[in-house]
This record gives sequence, C-alpha cells and structure tokens, in this order.
Amino acid sequence: MNITETKIKYIIGNPGLEESLVEEQKKLLEKIKNQNENLDSIHDELIGSAVLKGRELRHDVLSRTNSKNDGIYGAIEQAERIQQEYFTGLQEQFFVLVEQLEMVQRARLCFDTLDVESRLILNRLYRDKEKWEYVEKNMGINHRTFITKRNFAMYTVMERYNSRLTMRELGKMKNKDKEDNVTQRKQGKEIAGQISLF
Repeated sequence: MNITETKIKYIIGNPGLEESLVEEQKKLLEKIKNQNENLDSIHDELIGSAVLKGRELRHDVLSRTNSKNDGIYGAIEQAERIQQEYFTGLQEQFFVLVEQLEMVQRARLCFDTLDVESRLILNRLYRDKEKWEYVEKNMGINHRTFITKRNFAMYTVMERYNSRLTMRELGKMKNKDKEDNVTQRKQGKEIAGQISLF
C-alpha cells in the first residue's frame, strides 16, 4: 500500500498515534475474546433452555427433520449467525487496525532515516504547526532552499515507504544517520537547525 503526503503529514502531526492504535487493538482484542466466550455461552444457554422446556434436542432436531422443534433450531441458528457476524466484524476491525499500525510504524521509521535538518523542518511544520515563514527565518534558510529541502524530505519519506526496503534495512539507515551525527558533533561541526548549548 502506497503512502501519500497527506498521510505523512498526519502521522508527523500526531506523535501519539502509534500508542493510541495499540490501545485500540488491546480493547478490540478484549472484545473479540469476550465475544468468542459469549458465542459459546449463548449456544449452551439456548440448548439448555430448550432441554428445560421438555424438548429433547437430538440430532434429528438439529438437522431440522422434526418440524415441532424448528422454532428452537431457528432461534439457535439465528443467534449463532448474529453473534458470528458481529465476531467477524470485530476481527475485520482488528485487521484494519493492524494495517494502520504497520503503516504508521513504517512511515515513522522512514521519517527517522532523514537527516537531522529534514526531520527538523517537517517536525516544525507538521508536528509543531509553525508557519513556514517563521521556520525559514529561524533556521536562516531562504524560501527557495527551504521549499526544496521540505519537498525533498517529503519525497524521500514517500519513496522509502513505497520501496521494497524491509523494516530492518530502514532501521539500519536510521542508525547510520545517528552515527554520522555523533561523528559530526565529535568533529565540532554544527548541524543545521540545531541550537548550540556551548
């Protein structure tokens, strides 16, 4: 599944998105577990109540050969069908959440592979919601260069996301960038957009 610029902006602008998706998954898993238990108990209760009413549920009743007990069979069948449809709906919701979480994790990892300046530009624009004019001025970048860097950063995230790179390969790219930044700091080089503490 390809990712769009709009989705990337949304993911950058919502830092707690991954955690909220995980919480939704946990709640949905609990619902699925409860629903599965409910399905079993409803079936047992319907059969139990039919037996209490003096109707013996035999194989011929469950196979609809005895018209006297069709009401009981129909009730059991309908209850099971409704419960199963609901259960299936919960499972589908869970798989959608899994896909969304995978998308967010991959997009964030691709974002993390960017150089420090590119991440800073995108974070300030979409997470911090700062005006581009302010970011340009604050970072000391002219408008044309700023737009070029912003577009290239966004293009790079989309390209890496849509590539065949595995999460592991993306992770290695992220770690290499951190190693390069540590090397630059050790050599006394400033990283654009970074405030010096000394």
